[in-house]
Amino acid sequence: MTIWAAGINFVFGALIYHAILTAGRQGAPAASIGLLLTLASVGGLVGALGAPLVFSRVRPMTVVVFASWAMVALVVVMSQARQTWTYGLLFGLVFLLSPLLGVIFQSRAIELTPDAMQGRVATVMGTVGEVLQTPAPLLAGVLVAWQSPTVVALVFAAALAVLAAYTTANLRRLGAPDGTGPDDDPQRAGPTGTDSTDGTDGTDGTDQDAGRAGIVTPATEEVRG
Repeated sequence: MTIWAAGINFVFGALIYHAILTAGRQGAPAASIGLLLTLASVGGLVGALGAPLVFSRVRPMTVVVFASWAMVALVVVMSQARQTWTYGLLFGLVFLLSPLLGVIFQSRAIELTPDAMQGRVATVMGTVGEVLQTPAPLLAGVLVAWQSPTVVALVFAAALAVLAAYTTANLRRLGAPDGTGPDDDPQRAGPTGTDSTDGTDGTDGTDQDAGRAGIVTPATEEVRG
């Protein structure tokens, strides 16, 4: 999830600046550049809102493979675009697909991360993604200055293809190990298969979580005794 998020943030950031700089060099009016960014934002919003409907009809792993490689194809098509509205439409489609992947990866990361480490894991993933996004405008500016728009778009399509190949190769890691889910974990499930941290066994659930995380509290000492 960290590698994917960092790569996507970097490529998307560079792609946006590539589109803005290219449109500016071609003499596009400011309103059309604003339309480009609006279409991209609308695509992302529609993708996020439509994610539950998509997952109710299509297996998540199928969505991962399709969305990953569809984004590559859209950026390849973008290499042939010459009008600002065409860039905006293609960006909207790319940003429509990316939330589907984000929902799947983040949900799986939350499911596999122990409760006591949720904050630290989320911070690491967010920080790495933001740090690698920082040089994206500089890279886009250098490429736009030295290369044609077609070459620049193909460079970013190749970067997305690397991410798609990496994601596809590690697809099995997204599945629950040995076909078990969180309710099947004996350390987290109670006698009826419910999470024992809800206190149904007569002890306080918070203290049990603390004990599993290595935090010693008076209540956990009493249970151990």
